[in-house]
Amino acid sequence: MLSAIYRRTLAGLAAVALACAGVLLGAVPASAASIYAVVNTLGAVTDVGSLPWAVGQANADPGSTIEFDDVVSGTILITDLMVITESVTITGPGSTVLEIDAPGTVFEITPTTPTIDVLITGLSMTDSSGTVSACGIDAVETRLTLLDIVTHDFDCSGIYVQNGSLTATDVKSNSNGAGGIDFTGYDALDTLSLTRVEALDNGDGGIYAALTDGTATIDQVTTRGGVVFGFQLGGTGMTAAISNVRVENAGIAGFLVFADTGSTATVSGVFAGPAPGDPPTSGIGMVISSVDGSTVTATRMTASDNEAGGLEIIGDDATVTVSGSLFENNGVSGGCGCLGGGGGISINSGALGSGTDSTIAITGTRVLGNFAGSGAGISLGDFEGDSSLTISDSVISGNVADSSGGGFYAQDLGYGTATGQVAFVRTTLSSNEATTGAGVQIDGFSHTSSGAPQLLFDSSTVSGNIATGAVGGIFATKFVDSGGLGIVRMINTTVSGNSSAGPASGLATVATPGLSTDEMRTEVLHSTIASNTGDIGATFLGAQSVVFSHTIVADNPVGDLLVAIDDPSLFDIDHTLVEAPQSPAIPATGGNIVGVDPALGPLANNGGPTLTHLIAPSSAAYNAGNPAITGAPLYDQRGLARIYQTIDLGAVEWHPALAATGTKPEPEPGLVGLLFLFTGIALVAASRRFAL
Repeated sequence: MLSAIYRRTLAGLAAVALACAGVLLGAVPASAASIYAVVNTLGAVTDVGSLPWAVGQANADPGSTIEFDDVVSGTILITDLMVITESVTITGPGSTVLEIDAPGTVFEITPTTPTIDVLITGLSMTDSSGTVSACGIDAVETRLTLLDIVTHDFDCSGIYVQNGSLTATDVKSNSNGAGGIDFTGYDALDTLSLTRVEALDNGDGGIYAALTDGTATIDQVTTRGGVVFGFQLGGTGMTAAISNVRVENAGIAGFLVFADTGSTATVSGVFAGPAPGDPPTSGIGMVISSVDGSTVTATRMTASDNEAGGLEIIGDDATVTVSGSLFENNGVSGGCGCLGGGGGISINSGALGSGTDSTIAITGTRVLGNFAGSGAGISLGDFEGDSSLTISDSVISGNVADSSGGGFYAQDLGYGTATGQVAFVRTTLSSNEATTGAGVQIDGFSHTSSGAPQLLFDSSTVSGNIATGAVGGIFATKFVDSGGLGIVRMINTTVSGNSSAGPASGLATVATPGLSTDEMRTEVLHSTIASNTGDIGATFLGAQSVVFSHTIVADNPVGDLLVAIDDPSLFDIDHTLVEAPQSPAIPATGGNIVGVDPALGPLANNGGPTLTHLIAPSSAAYNAGNPAITGAPLYDQRGLARIYQTIDLGAVEWHPALAATGTKPEPEPGLVGLLFLFTGIALVAASRRFAL
């Protein structure tokens, strides 16, 4: 029986609670809920004191409580399956103390009136008989709360909830035939909360949830296995907060979020890949879909060693932001056949919709050592409407493509009259490999009437990429007449140390000869193209115009600059240093400097987020810019003031504060002293507080 101490404690707490309630509610009498005790491990409803008997009593007494006597432990073998029809609290002794073994679903919750409240704590559940379609808990129209629950080895899902709410804390649902947890909410009142939940080695997947106008809060969840998926959450009009999720060894896809019709989801701290010591997974690590006005914000994501790719982003009239994340060693060497084409991150074909607006941002993220047929680092499919993709403060390095775009590949960047943009800002693309376009390859793009570029490199570095064919660094082509001007713009950017076995080692843009002369324009502004090997550093061909200003093109061993466009009059160059031009001859007018070595420093950390070539005051590029320049960028590639005296040529402005490679200003002694002073004051205050 229940211990005397426990009963007295419970009675005392109840008395205090009732007294408080009387004060708060004007001393309105309150009736205590009934308590039904389980005192044996019998399994029939006719066995007085058994669990089935207690459930039957509670069904006739809504709002009552079922408790277990201290002597009840081990296993209860159920013979009469239990159906809960009314609100009830079932308080077990602990999931490691007592297990319920039923020949079917342990707790079926089917209310006689809509939406009851059921709380179950401290129990383990299983079905050793292997009954077909049996679940641990099967609930409809219920606000279900689970604490310290274990469900395992059921043919169906361990926990199955429809048209209700589920709050699960310290729950394990493992080795079930269908899934660990299966939840479907139908309206705004249906909520899902999972905290410290484990779903391992289930059949179809670990955790599946779908909401309509509901709310989901997920924290500290682990799944392993699943033929189809590890963790999947989707909804229409939902609000979701997902954090600290680890998905291991999933089948087709590990972690999936589908945000539809005005949904908002925040995701942080997610891992998808194999368990430690296991081989790579055969599926894709993560899928994020955001459509129809939805927003997904994801940070601290890690996807590694997934053979079908790291992350697939699907966006249509939506916003997706990925930050502070790592996508590493995904795909299969020699071309992965990834679901969306990219080894690290794929934005799949048509993902940004037909003529709709989506904003995709990848920031502070590392994409390293991935493999694919094309776009081994990041791959972008058809890019339509007013959509945009911005990759900022990121590193895309060591990725290997079997054909095109080792670091980044895009097919049809803008379709028809699309006005969107792909921008690389303060980003490094280095040591990627491909047959062509080892750093970046763009196969076709559209135009905009705004004058904004479709492809932008801003304060970025493209270095050390290796092409076994053409173009080691950046390769952009336009083969179709889109009826308007498409712009490639490079500003405050360094292209260095790339190599190719075919034409163009550093930068090449090509517009098909015979297109309208206003179809394409390449602008290289305040940039440095240097030390690219295998072929000419920068090459421009076909029906386009080319603009160079305040740029250095030098130290490319085979030659620095080749401009072979249909209309040579559309080549505009001023205040640019070209050490070894190929064709045409660069006029030594308009501030241009020809045939002179700019004495560049090595590619190194000269401050700022990316590597650069530093010039010295002795360089011909120092103070060689237009003294009357207007519209210059405010900052150089490092983020320092663009104009120190007279503007310099190249991506870096010489500053005395960073005159030597890698040096950085130290804190002033006075500031350090103030920091110590304030720290001491805080410590004294804290010691007095805790001494009270």
